[in-house]
Amino acid sequence: MKTLLCLFLCWLPVLSAVANTLTNHPSPYLRLHAQDAAQWQLWNAEVLQQAKKENKLIFVSIGYYSCHWCHVMRRESFMRDDIADLLNKNFVSIKVDRELNPALDDYLLKFVERTRGYSGWPLNVVLTPAGYPLLGFVYLPADDFKKIMQKLQQRWQKTPQKLLQLAQQDFESQQNKKTNQLIVSSAQEMRAALFDVVLSHADEFMGGIGDQAKFPRPALIKALLNIYTRQADTRIKDFLLTTLDNMASQGLHDVIGGGFFRYTIDPSWQVPHYEKMLYTNAAMIQVYVKAYQVFGKTAYLQVAHETLQFILNEMSLDNGAYISALSAADSSDKEGGSYIWTDAEFSRYLSEQELESIHNNWLFFQVNDEQGLLPAALATDKRWHSIKQALYKKRQQNPAQRDDKFLLSWNAYLLTSIAALQQQDPQKRYQQVGQDLYALLLKKINAGLYRRTGQNVSHYLEDYAFVIQGLMDWEQVAALSQQYHDIYKKTLRQALNLFFSGDGWRLSEQIFIPFPALPSSLLDSSLPAADVVIYRLIERLKIMPNTELSTFIKRVDAKLLSAPMDYASRIEYEFQKTKTGLPNLSNGAK
Repeated sequence: MKTLLCLFLCWLPVLSAVANTLTNHPSPYLRLHAQDAAQWQLWNAEVLQQAKKENKLIFVSIGYYSCHWCHVMRRESFMRDDIADLLNKNFVSIKVDRELNPALDDYLLKFVERTRGYSGWPLNVVLTPAGYPLLGFVYLPADDFKKIMQKLQQRWQKTPQKLLQLAQQDFESQQNKKTNQLIVSSAQEMRAALFDVVLSHADEFMGGIGDQAKFPRPALIKALLNIYTRQADTRIKDFLLTTLDNMASQGLHDVIGGGFFRYTIDPSWQVPHYEKMLYTNAAMIQVYVKAYQVFGKTAYLQVAHETLQFILNEMSLDNGAYISALSAADSSDKEGGSYIWTDAEFSRYLSEQELESIHNNWLFFQVNDEQGLLPAALATDKRWHSIKQALYKKRQQNPAQRDDKFLLSWNAYLLTSIAALQQQDPQKRYQQVGQDLYALLLKKINAGLYRRTGQNVSHYLEDYAFVIQGLMDWEQVAALSQQYHDIYKKTLRQALNLFFSGDGWRLSEQIFIPFPALPSSLLDSSLPAADVVIYRLIERLKIMPNTELSTFIKRVDAKLLSAPMDYASRIEYEFQKTKTGLPNLSNGAK
C-alpha cells in the first residue's frame, strides 16, 4: 500500500505540471483540454525525445477553438476514462492548436489528405518515435477511435520494425516524388491556363468552385479580379459576378450581424459551417473592395463596410487588436445557436407588422431541423435596419464563443484590409481604427515577431511577411512618413535568414521531426502565399537579394507554377510583373 501511494505521489507533480501548462496557455483551445482525462503534452523537442526514450508511438491531435467537431471529439473521447487510459499508458499524446503551429498543421494535414483522400479538423496523426507519420484520420466516434488505437498499439508491440519501415518508406517516397509542372512562357499563357482551370471547375449557376462544400477562395477571386482589369474575359466576368452576388446574398454571409462564415456545407452557399475566422473576413473586405473598383457596384462596397463593422463589433480586444475567431457554437455549446431562429423567436422580438414584413420579403433557409431558420439575402438592404438591429440585440444575449487568441499575421492582414477600405471611404471612418492597429503592430515588430506557444516562442514566415506588408500598406494610405523602413528592411532580412535556404522556404524555423523537402513556392491557404508577399516586399523596400536568393527566384520563375488554381497569388504576381514593369528579381533588385 505504501509503495502504491509513493508511486501516485511521484506521478502527481508531473501530471499537475502538464495540467498547469495547458491551464495557463494563451490558446483557449489548449486551455479547454487542461481538464481532459487524456494527459496532453505540448509540442516541443523534449517531449519528442521522451517518445524515443520510452519507445512509444506519438499521438498528435490538432484542432482549434472554433472547430465544432474538435469539441465533440473532446467530449466523446478525450474525456472518457477508458480511452484516456489507453492513450496515457501506451502513447505520448500531444495537443496542438493549429493556429499556433501552422507549419506542423500544414504538413500533417497534407499527409492525411494524401492517405485518406480528405482531411480536416480535428486532425489526428500517429507518428513513430522518430517522428515519421504512420496513420492519420479526422473525427471518429469514440468506439471507432478506441478500436483503431488499440489495434495500432497491438501491432506496435508485435511488429514494430514493420511499422517503422512502412512509415519511413512512405516519407522517402514523398521526398523523391516529382510533381507535374505546367510550363508557360508568357503572361498570356499563364492567364489562359488559370482561366481554363477555373472554368472547368466552376459552378456556372451558383458561382464558386466545385459541387460539394463551398469555400469563398478569396485569393483566387482577388487574383481573377486583378487579371480581369487588364484583359477582360466575359466568361470570367460572369463567373465573378455570380460568385460575388451569391456569396453576399446566401447563407455564407451573416446578414444580421455582418461578416462571413468560413464555408458552407452545400454547393448553393446556403447552409454555413458557423465559425467566423478573422482571416476570412479580412480577406473578404479586400475582395469586395476590389470588386467595387472593377465593376462599380456600390452594393459590393457596402458588403465590405458591413464586414469590417462586424469585426469591430464582435472581434475586437481592448488593446486595439482582434481575436482569431468566433466559434461555431453558442454560449450553450449548440452549433449555430447564435444564428438560427424559429418562428416563435421572431414573434417574441418583432411586432406583428414587422413579422409579416419579413415573411413577405426575406429569404430563409431551413437548417439543422425543420424549426431552424437562417435569414439571408439582405446584405445591403437598408429598409430592414431597425428589424435587424432588434434581432442582433437578441443575439447578443446568446453570443458565439470567442477564441481570444491574438495572431500577428491575421491582424496584419486585417490592417491591409482596413487600408484598402479606407482608401475608398471619403469620410475616412477607419482612421483611428487603422492607426491603433498600426501602432500595436509597430510595437510588435520592434519587440520581435514571435508566437508564444507555452513556455517557448516560435517564429513563422507568415508573421514576418504580413506584418511588414500591413504596416507599409497603412503608411501609404494614411500618408505617413517612411521613417521605419530601415526597421522593415532589417526585419525582412531576418525573415530571409530564418526561413529561406537554397532549396526553398520554411514556414517555421523550428522543425523537431523529419520534414519533407522544402517547397520552392508556397500555396495560398488561409492567407495568400507568404513567399509572394516576401517577393513584393523585396521590391517595395528595394532590397538587393543575395546571389542564392536571386538564383532561386530565377529557377522558380522559369517553372512559373504548378497547379494554377492553387497558386492564384503567384499567377497574379507574375502577371503583374510582366504588365507593370516591376523590377525583375531574377536579376536582382537594386
